[in-house]
Amino acid sequence: MEKLCPPSWALGLFVVCVAITNLHQASAAPGPGWLSIDCGATAPYDDDNGIHWVPDTDYVSGGIAVTVKVPFNSSWLSNPPQLKALRYFPDVSRVCYNIPINRSQPYLLRWTTYHGGYDSRSTFLLLFSFETFINDVYTVTDGIFWNEAIFRLPQDNVHFCLYRPPWNPTQDPFLSSLELRPLSSTMYTAAQDDTYILYYQDRFDFGAPDNSCVRYPGDVYDRYWPGASSNFTNVENFAGASSVLDSGLAVDEPPPAVMNTALIGVANTPMELPLDYGVSYTNFTFLMNFFFAEMQTNISKAQPRVFDIIVNDVVMVPNFDVYSTALNVLYKPVEVPNIQSSSPNGTFTVKLSPAPTSTLTPIVNALEVYVIMHKIPGTYSTDASAIEGVKKVFGLESWTGDPCLMSLPYDWLSCNLTGVPSTPPRVTAVKLSNYNLTGTIPEVLRGLTNLTSLHLDNNKLTGSIPDWLVSLPSLRELDLHNNDLSGTLPEYNKNNLDLRIDGNPNLCIPSATNPCPINGKAKKASGVYIIIGVVVGVVLAIAAAVTLYYICSVKRRKKQSLQIISTGSGAKRGSRYTMAQVLAATKNYQTLLGRGGFGPVYYGKLASGQEVAVKVASKGSNQGSKEFINEIDLLTRIHHKNLVSLVGYCDQDDSLMLLYEFMAQGTLQEHLYGKAKTDQDLVLDWNTRLQIGLGAAQGLEYLHVGCNPAIFHRDVKSNNILLDDRLVPKVADFGLSKSTDSNEDVSHVSTQVKGTFGYIDPEYFVSNQLTDKSDVYGLGIVLLELICARPPFVPSLPEEERRIDDWVRPYLESNDVDQIVDPALGGHYNINSVLKVVNLAMKSLEPKGVHRPNMSTVVHELREALQIEIGSDSSSSIPPALHQHRAAPDFTFDSSLVQSSNPTSDVQFSSDNATKE
Repeated sequence: MEKLCPPSWALGLFVVCVAITNLHQASAAPGPGWLSIDCGATAPYDDDNGIHWVPDTDYVSGGIAVTVKVPFNSSWLSNPPQLKALRYFPDVSRVCYNIPINRSQPYLLRWTTYHGGYDSRSTFLLLFSFETFINDVYTVTDGIFWNEAIFRLPQDNVHFCLYRPPWNPTQDPFLSSLELRPLSSTMYTAAQDDTYILYYQDRFDFGAPDNSCVRYPGDVYDRYWPGASSNFTNVENFAGASSVLDSGLAVDEPPPAVMNTALIGVANTPMELPLDYGVSYTNFTFLMNFFFAEMQTNISKAQPRVFDIIVNDVVMVPNFDVYSTALNVLYKPVEVPNIQSSSPNGTFTVKLSPAPTSTLTPIVNALEVYVIMHKIPGTYSTDASAIEGVKKVFGLESWTGDPCLMSLPYDWLSCNLTGVPSTPPRVTAVKLSNYNLTGTIPEVLRGLTNLTSLHLDNNKLTGSIPDWLVSLPSLRELDLHNNDLSGTLPEYNKNNLDLRIDGNPNLCIPSATNPCPINGKAKKASGVYIIIGVVVGVVLAIAAAVTLYYICSVKRRKKQSLQIISTGSGAKRGSRYTMAQVLAATKNYQTLLGRGGFGPVYYGKLASGQEVAVKVASKGSNQGSKEFINEIDLLTRIHHKNLVSLVGYCDQDDSLMLLYEFMAQGTLQEHLYGKAKTDQDLVLDWNTRLQIGLGAAQGLEYLHVGCNPAIFHRDVKSNNILLDDRLVPKVADFGLSKSTDSNEDVSHVSTQVKGTFGYIDPEYFVSNQLTDKSDVYGLGIVLLELICARPPFVPSLPEEERRIDDWVRPYLESNDVDQIVDPALGGHYNINSVLKVVNLAMKSLEPKGVHRPNMSTVVHELREALQIEIGSDSSSSIPPALHQHRAAPDFTFDSSLVQSSNPTSDVQFSSDNATKE
């Protein structure tokens, strides 16, 4: 995207235009179809010019309305109402205003941003798009920016979109106002084709004082016409009669006040009008609208005013005769298209050079300069229609604008952006995990023929899996787990499609030994089945009652409580496995993965082929029983991509076992300073470490704010963050987790202190009050581990370096953070990204929880750190000196240093020990 810079006088123009207009009351109300949107306003109002302003709440979703901290003041203008507030959009990558229009009506759209110090910045970035024509970015240092577009489109609404700059993700998108002005149907014929629009660059009222401006009511279309009388060569200012007659030839209808002033050249010398934009426009086509009026009424044809219009030494219009064209009293615009290059420094030189036979010098009354913006290919039409259908079905209409525009698609989409201007982007992935979706799988998805990945997991979808879904031509990954789908799984090519459907108990997977029922036969025999069902139900109920009584008696005699789900939880239990099934899966506990406070963990493979990790409670451990029950209770009611999934459990013959999804890459701790770290092929780069930290934070955020009641993990550590075969992190070990009271807004839980030495929140340790900030503290330690690749506590080091945060602090204070970074990274990271994470970690380790960020803030900050890393070339963004890392202090890692102070079920999974078959 090539940057288009606003004119250097844009701020002054806005001030003057608003100020001058405020000196006059409008002679008539604005025309029909005007729309003036004051972003952040709380109520409609009329300004001093009779223009009616409305709040923006009907035109955009989300965002936060704020009043600016620094009112807009200048020698010309004091705090205009439309600049008193703004709306900004935190935590979104894009947002679009939806503006209604009439089909094929020409319009002028103006957008304005005034920063006003609302977030204490002195400069800001504005990244925006208008439909599929304009995508542009400005760096604004003086606090205000505005621009315009003229368009005519065959549709009922248009979208003005704001984006979070990927290279500066801390900058929230914001907007102050939007103004829509209908134009006459004959105006701006260059914009009558809906394949391009006019993007404003300059407008001049020649001959008028520099500090003047004509706009509404002087211009009934509310264009800004700033006075321009200086900084030109070989000219004189001229003010004509009270009005210049309109012959109808001036189709763009410049206002009479503008046409009553002009610049007139000096005899025998070209008039020069330099236009400086500060950047070369080699890839753009310009349109220059010149306006001329013969203002000296006493001339005749014998006194010609003839001159050439020259742009960058190219004669664009030869022998232009104002008298012959304008008939002495009229005026007409002259379009000068196809200006395809400027000088290297971005300057256009416009000359009006008199012809040898001309007795009068050149004259010019006004000039408009536009960039002709051709339509950028929007999302492939079939894909766009399909996404619109998905939005309607699932209630996602707040996502507006073109789905893939600006290389910044909707947050839940991925698009292949080819970079070829004529090739529309295609939707390749739909990621709607955990969106609380209901209903059936919509057929509109069939239109996404380039779709390679579809994630609809962890929702509430019902109905069957359609045959067409597993047959989409490009689909390679389909995740539907943890829904309520039913019916029979269609046949599909297992070699081409990675399918996940677990967590759908009513879904039948046909096999030779387990054929699914045929609907017709089932209906035919339904009456018989109902009778049989009733009888069997009664018998089973009686048998269940007797069995339950017996079990309860035995349990009471043994003083053991193996209640799987606590009373009143109402949660759905995981699958229950028999001892025989577990022994078969683990081959009699053949492969030991690791050992924790709960007991040993073994590798297993179920009859279905699913790999599992089987955690076995140590016999005779009453503490283990409580953790076992607590972990099942929690894991059967929470589902998140960054939380480990419980496959099932076994409580047969006094044995307690938990079966988890197998995490092939083991624990994060192993990769940072355990066995995996010794294998150079398994060293995690900085980008991957950031994504692991972000994923763990997202999982914990879900526990804190996505669960009701909220859940506090209580044992966050690198050994409880497991990695799957794609290094996707999942927080594990919920044996010590605690839920708040679902009936109250509880900020803490009073409980006995448990956890792992080095990760325990000191405030929790003293007060016995567990809070969400206790998990933040543990994650803060993990973040430092990601950076430094050392344990949280190393007793062999000097006292001031034993704790990881004590070791990091002096390097942070001396701005020498590169000295603490894991040398295994080899300098391949963005130092600003690392610094952001270090600061976040240290904030998370504040002694008092009230001074720590919450987990949502941690997630936000880590996303920004990841964007910084992604948006830079790590190898070139680090000064050479920062590549020379000293080695971390020598220490010998003792795994006992990171074991729980109380028995827990933490475990080190070692993928090296697992033999898969």
